[in-house]
Amino acid sequence: MNKKTKKKILIYEELEIGMLLAATGGFMDAYSYLTHGWRFASLQSGNVILMAIHLIRGQFNQGWIYLFPIFAFAIGAGINFLLKDFASKRNLRRHQFSLLIELIGVSICGLFASVLSNNAFIFLLSFFAAIQADTFKKLRGMPYANIMMTGNIRTTGSMLIGGIFSKNSEMLIKGRNAFLVVISFFLGALLSATLVPYTKNFTILGASILLWLTFIIIRRENKLSDKLKIVK
Repeated sequence: MNKKTKKKILIYEELEIGMLLAATGGFMDAYSYLTHGWRFASLQSGNVILMAIHLIRGQFNQGWIYLFPIFAFAIGAGINFLLKDFASKRNLRRHQFSLLIELIGVSICGLFASVLSNNAFIFLLSFFAAIQADTFKKLRGMPYANIMMTGNIRTTGSMLIGGIFSKNSEMLIKGRNAFLVVISFFLGALLSATLVPYTKNFTILGASILLWLTFIIIRRENKLSDKLKIVK
C-alpha cells in the first residue's frame, strides 16, 4: 500500500493569494511614499534608513516624522496577536478575520484621505499593513513576505540557481513562486505610481479593491471546504 500522501495547501498559502497581497503591499508603499512625506507604509527598513539620514544631517523636523509609521507598524503587529487570539477562541477563521479588519481599515483610510493629516494617515495605513504582514507568512508551505521583497528576491535566486544545478524541480517551483510574488509587488507599485497623479489621495482605494478581491477568493474557498467531507 502506498503511504505517500499529497500535502494539502491552505487557501491562505496559495500562490494567487500571495501575489494579490504582494501587489497590495507594493501599491500601499508606492502610494504612501509619493503622497505622505516620502514615507513607506510597510517597508520599515526604508523608514529607519531615511530617518537616520535626516537626523545625521540635522534635519530633525523631517527625521522625527518617520516614527509614525514605525511605531504604528509595531503596534499593528501586536494588536494582530490579540485579533488572532480573539478569532481562535470564537472558532473564527483567523486569516479571514484579520484580512477583513485590514480591508475595512484601508477602505476607511481611503474614504477619509482628504481630511486626515499626513501623520494620522500614515500611522493608520502602517497599522493595517502590519496586520497583513503578521497574518500571511507562508506561500505553499514556504516562508515569505508580502510587503518586503528582500527575502523573496533571495529565495528566487537561491532556489532557481540551486534547482538548476541540482536538477531539483521542487526548488525550481519555489523559486518561480517567489519570483511571481516579486513581480506582483512591482506591478502593484507601478499601478499606484501611475494613478497617483490623477486620483491623488484617493488612490489608496485601489489597495482596498485588491484586498476585497483577496477576501472574496478566501471566503469562497472556505465556504466550499466547509461543504466537503474529508474521509480519512
